Amino acid sequence: MQSDSRLKVFTSKSVYVRLFQSPVSLCYTGAPTFDTLELTRTLAHETLDRWLTWVDAAEPVPEDARDALAARDLSLRRISAELDPGNKFAAQMFGSELTDRLVRSLWGGVGVSPP
Repeated sequence: MQSDSRLKVFTSKSVYVRLFQSPVSLCYTGAPTFDTLELTRTLAHETLDRWLTWVDAAEPVPEDARDALAARDLSLRRISAELDPGNKFAAQMFGSELTDRLVRSLWGGVGVSPP
């Protein structure tokens, strides 16, 4: 992807956003052409398929650790979504109510009453 002239590497200016990104994440921008969208779709499916094979091969989490792990994961998703500095721009574009719903959907809180 780095050598594809249709794409440009994207690095967020926000330290906060960079902290929550995986070190192996792929962040690129490009014109929304048929070719770039098809490339994105293909890479997304390849990445998901690879990840699912890793999930299938992984050792199960011990039953007594599952609740703590699920709580930790939910907390990380919620904190990263709710405290994202970019939420203020979404609120300017979409309004606070829709932004709050969108943010809740990012961490899995759809249908969850706001705190």
